[in-house]
Amino acid sequence: MSIKTTSGYDPRKSEWEGILIDKWKPSKWKQWKGELKDDEAKVEREYLRIKHSVKRSNTALILDKVKVKLKLTSYKSIGLQGTFPCKPGDVGKNGSGNKQYTLSLGFTANDVGLKAAITKARELDLLLITKQFQWTRELLGKQSQKLNLTDIHKSEKLVRSWIEEYEQTFWKNHEKNRQGLRTWESHYIRHLKKLDWGVPLSIPILEAALEKTKPNSSSRFF
Repeated sequence: MSIKTTSGYDPRKSEWEGILIDKWKPSKWKQWKGELKDDEAKVEREYLRIKHSVKRSNTALILDKVKVKLKLTSYKSIGLQGTFPCKPGDVGKNGSGNKQYTLSLGFTANDVGLKAAITKARELDLLLITKQFQWTRELLGKQSQKLNLTDIHKSEKLVRSWIEEYEQTFWKNHEKNRQGLRTWESHYIRHLKKLDWGVPLSIPILEAALEKTKPNSSSRFF
């Protein structure tokens, strides 16, 4: 049976007897609005029930040391929140290669959506732990429309890989003797260490490394 509500209605803004719904304990969702049985009261109780279920699910995830959590992104949908490698072209605080994101993956705020969200949270956490996480079109959402698939895959190549390839090329053109090692250490690797080697290469990553050097200094020149 469908429930009809007023256009623009949002149960998160509801109140009852002077109490805002978000100040009400979700575990007492059955008591919200007492005996009222109108459509809006039903929607609000369902919102509180799912909110309570999300809280309980997150407690279980924490106990299992899963770092990806569930979050009600609206009263109709459940998102996933956690710290992930930066999205293509993005950069974390102070040039970090990781950043907290809330992912909207289309999980409806009901029992079925809740179970699917929990499964996805555990899946993503495992990928993060095993360092196999990659941004996909599904995870990027609307942002993926601005990137072609090749760009997304290219962005997954870590700075470490680029530097290792560059070092191989360097030694093809330089003798690996005392002078060559001194040149590599002082003119190249010393400055490349300013980069975060564990993240995909991007312009923001390069800019963050550049900001660590003084303007017009030899370190910025190299």
